[in-house]
Amino acid sequence: MYCGNIFDFKLKKFNSNCFILIDPFKQSKERNKFLSRFEKVLPKKNKYLITVNILKNKIHKNYTLIYSLSASKNRCLKIYKINLI
Repeated sequence: MYCGNIFDFKLKKFNSNCFILIDPFKQSKERNKFLSRFEKVLPKKNKYLITVNILKNKIHKNYTLIYSLSASKNRCLKIYKINLI
């Protein structure tokens, strides 16, 4: 587990195919920057992204939503599988 600024962490050293993001990225520019870096981790392997409270549906089109649960207008859990390109 890593709790902190994800941009201070070297993702290439991380050997995991799943990331959990809780209340991340107040700006879409930051979210897109992270997603671009995440896609490069473990190339050619299936990866999963679990998000808590990303309210906007602006995840890259190569992410497939495989599970979604809404608890309220402002609370949601989503699990995505990153499609190999």
